[in-house]
Amino acid sequence: MLVWSVVGFVMCQIGLWGALLIWPELHDPYYGYKATRLLRRTLGSEERPFTALMIGSSRTAFGLQGGRLEDRLARELGQPVVAFNFGVPGAGPVMQLLHYRRLRAAGLRPDLLLIEVLPPLLDGKRGAPWEQHWLLPSRLRRNELSLVQRFGFPAEQTRREWLEALLLPSFAYRYSVVTRVAPQWVPWSLRQDWGRDDDAMGSTAPLRDVAPAHYEKAVARAWLDYSPYLKDFQLGGPECAALCELLERCTAERIPTMLVLLPEGPTFRSWYSPAAREQIQGFIASVSQRYGLPVVDAREWIEEGQFLDSHHLLRDGAARFTDGLIEQVVRFAHETSATRKANAGRPKR
Repeated sequence: MLVWSVVGFVMCQIGLWGALLIWPELHDPYYGYKATRLLRRTLGSEERPFTALMIGSSRTAFGLQGGRLEDRLARELGQPVVAFNFGVPGAGPVMQLLHYRRLRAAGLRPDLLLIEVLPPLLDGKRGAPWEQHWLLPSRLRRNELSLVQRFGFPAEQTRREWLEALLLPSFAYRYSVVTRVAPQWVPWSLRQDWGRDDDAMGSTAPLRDVAPAHYEKAVARAWLDYSPYLKDFQLGGPECAALCELLERCTAERIPTMLVLLPEGPTFRSWYSPAAREQIQGFIASVSQRYGLPVVDAREWIEEGQFLDSHHLLRDGAARFTDGLIEQVVRFAHETSATRKANAGRPKR
C-alpha cells in the first residue's frame, strides 16, 4: 500500500508538471493569462495585425485603455491592429525583459513597443531589483534562472526555491491551480489570476472613484512601498542595467520602441528630491539619445483627484492619459508602419 501511495503521489506530480507546460496560466499566472490572450489575437489571426504592445507595471495595467488606442490606430493605419496592455503588478525592467524574451520566443514580433519607465526603481543603492519581492522562483523557467541572478536575485536562494517547486509542484502551484478551477475557494489576497478578467486588449478596468479615507490609506501604502528607493536616491544598479539590456535587444531586433513615464500625482512627485529628479531626467535623456528613442513624459499630465493613490490612475484619468498618449503613438506608428511595408519580405531576426 505504501509503495502504491508513493507511486500515485509521484504520478500526480508528473501530471501536474504536464499541466503546467500546457497552461502557462498555472505556471506564471501574471504572465500567462495576458500572454495567452495576446498570442491568440496576434499569431492566431489570419491576417497579421499591426501590433502595438505596452509592457509595464500595474501603473500600465490601470492606465492604458487599449481599446481606445486600438480603435484610433486601426482608423489611422487602415489595417487590422492589436493594441495590447501587458501591465503586470510588480514589474520593473527585469520582469519587462523577461516578458519580452518570452513573447519573442513564442513568435510575437511587435510592430511598436512601448516600455514603461518607473522612476523610483532606477535607484541602485539597495543592489537588488524591485521584482525580487514579486517574482517568485516558481514562476521562472530553468533557462531564466541565470538571467534574474545576473540582475541581483540571490543565486542560492533562487535555485533552491525553484528546485523545491520542481520537486513538489502540488504545493508550489496550489493557489494557481485552485484559482483556475474554483476561484471562489481562494481568499482574494491569495488568488493567482491577475489578468484573467482583463478585456481583449489586456487592460484592467480601473475604479471610477475612491473614498477619501481609502485614498489616504492607499497613499500611505505607496509611501511605504517607494520611500526606500526615493530616500537618498542613487541612480544605477540592476534595474538600469536590465532596462539597457532590453533596449539593446530591441535595437538589435529592429523593434520600434518608445519609452513612457506614466502620470504621477503632485503628492507622489513631491517625494522626489531635486537631486533624484535631476538624476532620473539625465538618465532618461541619455538613454533616449543613445538608442534614438522617443520619450513620452506624462508625469505631470493628470491632477491629484484622478488617482487611486497618487500614482495608479482612476477611470477618467486613464482615459485622459490614453488620449494624450495616442496622439504621440499615432505619429510614431505611421513611421513604423511605413518602415514595415518597406521592409516587407526581408528576413527578420
